[in-house]
Amino acid sequence: MIPIRTTVSSSSRGLFADWVPALTRGVEQNLDEPGPDGKLYHDDAGRRFLSDYCNWQRIPEYEDFLKHSRCAELGRRTDGVKDVPGCSTSMFW
Repeated sequence: MIPIRTTVSSSSRGLFADWVPALTRGVEQNLDEPGPDGKLYHDDAGRRFLSDYCNWQRIPEYEDFLKHSRCAELGRRTDGVKDVPGCSTSMFW
């Protein structure tokens, strides 16, 4: 997880707005069909939470986003971030 608020300037807001519909479909597929390491949780209100990873090659919308959006540009902006306010452990892999 990357804390985008600490790394993206206000000029980058909306950078992925065009990707929201496709990514929404990808998330729905991921929730409906978790990967082999995925675990789906439900709270008392019926909301779902998925603990899953390594899905970008399995979910076409994720792969398309990673290969064709400007997320690599955003990643370059976060490169070298060493400290995340409010976090006791590193979140950068």
